[in-house]
Amino acid sequence: MLVIRQLESYSEHSVVFPAFTMELNRHEAVALHTGMNARIVLLGMFTGKLPVTGGEISINGHTYTGRIREAAPDTGFLLLEEGQYTRLTVKENLRFYSKLYGSGGRWMR
Repeated sequence: MLVIRQLESYSEHSVVFPAFTMELNRHEAVALHTGMNARIVLLGMFTGKLPVTGGEISINGHTYTGRIREAAPDTGFLLLEEGQYTRLTVKENLRFYSKLYGSGGRWMR
């Protein structure tokens, strides 16, 4: 389970994204529609390239402080640049990217 509590980000005196809270349970997916700066910062936080300075991210009940691959190896991202193959179903797209990035399809049970 992924829980985000009051996560926010500022750059100097500007708001990158205001505080938000959300919960995501196992086998659920979410799409966040953000601007470019917010997307870069959120991905930076999840990959450990940027610190979580305002708010909290918890994965399976543990506060997230590092790289997401170490904390939750079955968690994945689908980025806008990667797109989607329109001839494939959603499940086929997920299976394709799972094989492409080496997750081995553990989630496909």
